[in-house]
Amino acid sequence: QNWKLAKMLCHFTTGEQRAEFLPRYMDVDTSTMAIGMTEPQAGTDNIMPATNVDGGAQLSAVRQGDNWILNGKKHFIACAAMSNINFIVARTNPNVPVNEGATMFIMTDEIPGFRRGVVHGKLGARLLMNAEMIYENAEVPEKWRLSEVDGGLPYMARVFSRHSPTTATFGVGIARAAFEDAMTYARERVQGGRPIIEHARIREILADMYVSITVARDTVWHAAWHADTAGDDEYDHKQGMRAALFASEIAPQVCTRAMNIFGGNGYMDTHPAERHLRDAMMCYHIDGLNDTTRLKLGRLLAGEAFAGAL
Repeated sequence: QNWKLAKMLCHFTTGEQRAEFLPRYMDVDTSTMAIGMTEPQAGTDNIMPATNVDGGAQLSAVRQGDNWILNGKKHFIACAAMSNINFIVARTNPNVPVNEGATMFIMTDEIPGFRRGVVHGKLGARLLMNAEMIYENAEVPEKWRLSEVDGGLPYMARVFSRHSPTTATFGVGIARAAFEDAMTYARERVQGGRPIIEHARIREILADMYVSITVARDTVWHAAWHADTAGDDEYDHKQGMRAALFASEIAPQVCTRAMNIFGGNGYMDTHPAERHLRDAMMCYHIDGLNDTTRLKLGRLLAGEAFAGAL
């Protein structure tokens, strides 16, 4: 999370904003950043922007002198339970679709009118500590506005246009951890007078896990290489999308196989297999649902373009 948002902080802010926020990030060991898009009534329609005015982010920002007054709520926001630097998408023009009427701001967690709400209880990935962010007549200085007024989603599309390969690494990393733990267990667990890794069926399961992980990892590496080397006119968004989609799909599959190798122990919290599976389920939802990624990828394959962050 911090790595992703550090790019925005370092390369997509003004000199004045960097002078104010970089020390806050670099000098505080516990500094954490969060980005608020999702709301109780707005999720996928931010990622595939709604064409009606009622869709997408509704947290409002109204200009008053040198400040913007924010009102509304974000939820499910990763790291929001402890973030001290927040990036917020707010609706600055409610009379047009969200892609034409939202603005991106940067702010601290100390602004008047801001408070944290519920810290969401989650199945896995609990260290991300998703939480509500509540703004009640919260004052944000104009100097903290990041995007052009009403240009928040196009701004995000520029910032995160090549981000998909990093999203894919979640799935690869979790799957690899599950595989390595399963390998260790299979060497140590004895059944039928020998380690279970010597049983043919266990070897078959491990082989399938290995193939899935290495194919996903190679796909991510290729997508990351392409993101680093392709020019603006050459970059193919499909490369990152396929990596993110494939890695997020294989992670729960690999983790389920790991649980099977652990047998009954796999279901117990005294062993790591159940935690890996819980964490892997997060991959279906990172940066939008997998079904949303499929829709976007399908549109690109059909030669269609669409607005909004890819």
